[in-house]
Amino acid sequence: MITAPTLIMTGDEDWPCIEPGILMKKNISTAALVVMPNGGHNINLEDPGAFNAHLSELFQAADAGTWPVA
Repeated sequence: MITAPTLIMTGDEDWPCIEPGILMKKNISTAALVVMPNGGHNINLEDPGAFNAHLSELFQAADAGTWPVA
């Protein structure tokens, strides 16, 4: 069981990864799911600003102890 703050990210055009992302969100109680618009499989390269902003949000919440836990 995963208890660490978890961020699942996928692009809305990355068809093979959307359903697994939803499955992980459903089964990891500490997970959040980000589906980036107009994104494919390389969202970190396609929109690095948004990608990094989402990661920053995760890191800040985890450090502050405000990320949802089980």
